[in-house]
Amino acid sequence: MNDLTIRTAILRLMDATGLKSLVPVSSLEVGLTEIEADLMRVVLDVQVADSRGLTLSTAANDDVNYPYLNRFHSGLKDILTIELSPRVAEFARGLFERPDIIIGDELQIALGMAAVSPASPPTIRALARLLLFEMLRGALLLIDYLHKPVLSWCRSAR
Repeated sequence: MNDLTIRTAILRLMDATGLKSLVPVSSLEVGLTEIEADLMRVVLDVQVADSRGLTLSTAANDDVNYPYLNRFHSGLKDILTIELSPRVAEFARGLFERPDIIIGDELQIALGMAAVSPASPPTIRALARLLLFEMLRGALLLIDYLHKPVLSWCRSAR
């Protein structure tokens, strides 16, 4: 795990989820560069909040002092409630039916190790902590929405 970078983490996640099948190969490198740059902004907000002794929950809800973290945090709920195209809805249904792909023990353990390992660069530790936080929040949001079926792509999975 010592070779882990934001780029390799994204590529591993894309491989594990099958997301690469939705992204044209010609767009992948440009997209990865943009995602990596945007995630670095989010990670910087996490690191500043850490240096100030704030919890992720507090910082994520502070749009003035941590705008990138706040947008990332708010975007999760938006992603779960938007109307999806048929192709993306099919992909999302597949993930929903196989939650072990995204929230499985292997990914959680890897993120947990990266979050606390002194061998991980500070940016990877911050990103791993944030992803664990948002994964838990996402799982709780999905549980809530399953009881109030507003997600069109998961209604059939109930």
